[in-house]
Amino acid sequence: MKKITLFLMLVSCFYLSQMKTGTFSDLEVQQKENPKPVVIHLYTDWCAVCKIESFRMNKNKELVDMMNDHFYFINFEAEKTKEKIHFQNQGV
Repeated sequence: MKKITLFLMLVSCFYLSQMKTGTFSDLEVQQKENPKPVVIHLYTDWCAVCKIESFRMNKNKELVDMMNDHFYFINFEAEKTKEKIHFQNQGV
């Protein structure tokens, strides 16, 4: 029982320090409503540096809060994204 309680407490801590991510499609609408700078995180599944970077970024609660408050954060998987990106009425 203690293990389950500890697990539930830890899961909520990890959940609270997650970076809010969006998509390019949502970005245009969000920028019109509330303009903010954009951070685009390019990564791949196989990249060890990308995994370490993501882990460290999500581990730092102050950084996560600052990023969520002042920036739009887009995760972009560089090798698997096959869909066309529509931004400013153009498809890329």
